[in-house]
Amino acid sequence: MPELKRTAFSPEERDAALAELLQQHYQEQLSTGKLLKTLRRTFFGLTQEKYARLVKISRRTLVLIENDDFDGVAFQSVQRAFRPLGMKFFIAPLPDRKALRELLQEKAP
Repeated sequence: MPELKRTAFSPEERDAALAELLQQHYQEQLSTGKLLKTLRRTFFGLTQEKYARLVKISRRTLVLIENDDFDGVAFQSVQRAFRPLGMKFFIAPLPDRKALRELLQEKAP
């Protein structure tokens, strides 16, 4: 499988692209798995095989993460997948955003 082409970014362009992708993620326009896939391809230009080797997880595990199928994926594997991007993956007790929005809409006058 051929290696993907890496896009050359200036530091400012890289920061802007990263900020845009993170904003899409926070607004639920881009899932966690799709965020990782986009970052892997855009900033590293690596195939799944090569990226998985880089972060020391199996390609199958990377495929599961990129497809948002976290069942059976070790938390440490997800951490490793995001580490080269300068990101930390964490678990926090957060409300379901959709349910919270619906609740707030019901209470609105």
